[in-house]
Amino acid sequence: MELHFNIHDAFRFVVNTPKNNFMKYISKEFDFFKSEKTDSPDLVINIGKFRPNNAGCSIINNQYFIKKNYLYCRDAYKVVKWEVEFNNIEEGPITVNFNGNRLADSFLCRYVIEPLMRIRMNENGMAFVHSSGVSDGKNGFLFAASKGVAKTTTILNLVAEGGIFLSDDFTILSKNGYIHSYPTTVHLFQYNISAVPAVRKLLKSRDRMNMVAKNFLYRLSMGYGSLPLNINVSDIFGGSRVGKRYPLKAFIFLEKSNTGEITIEKIRNTDVSRQIVAINKLETFNFLDYMLAYTSVFPDNKLEEHWAKLEETLNKGLYGKPCYKMTVPKVYTPEVLEKIKALLVENGYKISS
Repeated sequence: MELHFNIHDAFRFVVNTPKNNFMKYISKEFDFFKSEKTDSPDLVINIGKFRPNNAGCSIINNQYFIKKNYLYCRDAYKVVKWEVEFNNIEEGPITVNFNGNRLADSFLCRYVIEPLMRIRMNENGMAFVHSSGVSDGKNGFLFAASKGVAKTTTILNLVAEGGIFLSDDFTILSKNGYIHSYPTTVHLFQYNISAVPAVRKLLKSRDRMNMVAKNFLYRLSMGYGSLPLNINVSDIFGGSRVGKRYPLKAFIFLEKSNTGEITIEKIRNTDVSRQIVAINKLETFNFLDYMLAYTSVFPDNKLEEHWAKLEETLNKGLYGKPCYKMTVPKVYTPEVLEKIKALLVENGYKISS
């Protein structure tokens, strides 16, 4: 089977696989970007058994096989195992061969496809920000944060009250200050859905039961088995509530605190850019190791240039935009949401009636 995807006419990729579980997962994850067949994809992913081309490679840490424009390794995380081969990793149309067990489908999306996408699109002035995004139909607003702070809870509450959904995990910010939506699946856990009662009511009974089962597994494994419910926001609110492209009006950086206080302060755009770069590095996970291993053999490479280019793109995209840091308590309360809404309104956000 073959699937084609087009990310805002800026990045096109193709997935080939005989494995049904991979096809289902990838099809759902990038459903918003499904497209007609393209003859010139930026990335081709071949899923299934393959024979790596490791002749003439340098071997790093007895794991990474590297030569110019090429990397191969076997990798694992908890019970997930896979092997991956990158061809044209620096320049040219990228080809990736990937083979993994039944649990490796999400790792392929998160730590192979998406990092490559972020690197190549950033070369053309489109930066991925670890953030959720919402629009009032006229302007766009971003909520950036590290993992587990409240991006998902905030965005779902705002969309439940009439906002237009742009993204949950990453949003694309262009160097000219426009937000491009990235509506991949929303990752729901028991802890964030409990603070969004409107969404809990809209979920299908099958999804609610699935979430309960995953939460039970999480507790039974003492936190080892952390599995989200992945769902498209259009299945909750309908396709008309998903947007595409809007000018960025304001940027809010969320930070969790153990003081229990809610504070808001204006911060410099350049400081925000550096924080986003750091968080994006954390979210690159296994692929960051691949980048470092490649750089250890080829110090001057396009992968290494990515972080400086990312900060440059962010500085341009955020230039002249009001940026705030908002500290929120560990427990997400209605007061947090009201403070966020008040800050949005202060910056021109139109609350739906």
